[in-house]
Amino acid sequence: MIIKSAAFEENGFIPKKYTCDGSDVSPPLAWTKPPTGTKSTLKSCACYFPLP
Repeated sequence: MIIKSAAFEENGFIPKKYTCDGSDVSPPLAWTKPPTGTKSTLKSCACYFPLP
C-alpha cells in the first residue's frame, strides 16, 4: 500500500499550513488499494523534525 499527498513531496518538508503552527488542517491524502485480505487500515501522520 502506498500513501501519497499532493501537498508535499516524498521526504520533503510538510508545509506550515498543515501543522499546528499554521492552519492545523489535514493535508490531502491518497492511497493505493491495500493488499488482498486486508480487513482494516490505520493512517497516522506525525512530524518529528523541526520546520525550517
